[in-house]
Amino acid sequence: ADLDPGADVFEGVRRGVAGSLTFVPLVTPRSVRSPYLAFEYGAAWGQGVPVYVLTDDLRPDELPAFLLNRPRWPI
Repeated sequence: ADLDPGADVFEGVRRGVAGSLTFVPLVTPRSVRSPYLAFEYGAAWGQGVPVYVLTDDLRPDELPAFLLNRPRWPI
């Protein structure tokens, strides 16, 4: 969903995830350091949205603990 300037980003993410059938983050060496990854995952997990992880050039030991037990595929 698009967000208007000045909109509450966190509420927008929560609403966007609520309308999703699945959450599929693409986890890269850069995104794995972003606090938004944990927030978006938490929004999905908290609403019971299934999470399937795509990884790009990351080993399992480089992933945050909250993603280790989720189905994941390297791309």
